[in-house]
Amino acid sequence: MPLSNDSLRLSIEASCFASDWWEKGVANYSRHIIKRLCTQYGLSPICFGKSFHTDAQSILPQTCKLQIVSGKSGTWRNSALQNLVKNDGQNLAWFPFHVIPWFKSPLPLVTTVHDLSFMIKPQSSGLITSLYFTAALANTLWRSRRVIVISEATAEDILRYFPWAKTKICIAKHGLPDDCRELSEQLQVEGSFALRKPSAIKILFLDGGNARKRFDAALRACAILKHDFPLELVVTGNRDAVMAICYTTLGEIPDFVKPLGQLPRPELLRQFASANVLAYLSRYEGFGFPIIEGMSLGAQVVTLKGRAEMEVGGNMAIYSKSDAAEDIAHAVACAAKKSFDSKLRDGIVNHANSFSWDKSAKTHAEAFRQATF
Repeated sequence: MPLSNDSLRLSIEASCFASDWWEKGVANYSRHIIKRLCTQYGLSPICFGKSFHTDAQSILPQTCKLQIVSGKSGTWRNSALQNLVKNDGQNLAWFPFHVIPWFKSPLPLVTTVHDLSFMIKPQSSGLITSLYFTAALANTLWRSRRVIVISEATAEDILRYFPWAKTKICIAKHGLPDDCRELSEQLQVEGSFALRKPSAIKILFLDGGNARKRFDAALRACAILKHDFPLELVVTGNRDAVMAICYTTLGEIPDFVKPLGQLPRPELLRQFASANVLAYLSRYEGFGFPIIEGMSLGAQVVTLKGRAEMEVGGNMAIYSKSDAAEDIAHAVACAAKKSFDSKLRDGIVNHANSFSWDKSAKTHAEAFRQATF
């Protein structure tokens, strides 16, 4: 059932579409939901922000308007919402990302919470930053009429620290990105999943320069495995940071490491599709897009026993017993062997395809309806 423009005029705070956030998962999530709000629910939302990535206009639906907003730091969001209420008759604001400055909105709010990493792993942000974001999140949870969370694990984290928010929470899991689904279907038709060869095991690691992702753990595991079979560890992310971690961890840049730097999305998908194993060893995640992305393109996923990772990977991912190099190496070796089993691969692909943006968008639409009552 469409959401009538007469009953809902939605404004979307879209800092995730600024250049600094464009490559992050939150931008990917936001545009998938906005696309469906426009095409399936008939909305014409206004996305407002201080800046947008140059590609935002071409990727978002034409019925979704982008509005550049000026104003003093820390107050521009509130000024923007006041103007939207006055000039465009907006009656609901959605914040796709929960880490926002303090403000007092003239509109009822719906907020999406992706993870509580700044609380659970404060060393990754620093104490002052963690305290600020925690206070900002508490403020946002209090003001929001509905709180959308991207996994059951994140919902549990919120209730652990903010139990009074229980009546506001609804869960809308991420879906498989459209470009992954399309390429997965294409590879199935072409039979290209069968092209993986045992000559050299390709292990893909994403965002290796990010300390939270534990590239050092993958390095140590591969240093053990290189004596058992030929392999290459293909790494995306900041090249200088990747090199620095290699030197810090192993004292050299080993010949099995292949740093690729930052990749455009089409090339990244090609790397997924040609990998035997995706090593996803993050210290903490709210969901984990790459798990279903890699699975959809036929890669065996090795990850740690984090709550969100197990929720997403289900019984199709391979879990290391711990973050010790020996345990990770054992899990990767198991995944490498299984990567040539076509029946297992079909099951992995089907599992990834069970994650649906349409289901997620339906939950968002219902949360918006409830917030306007």
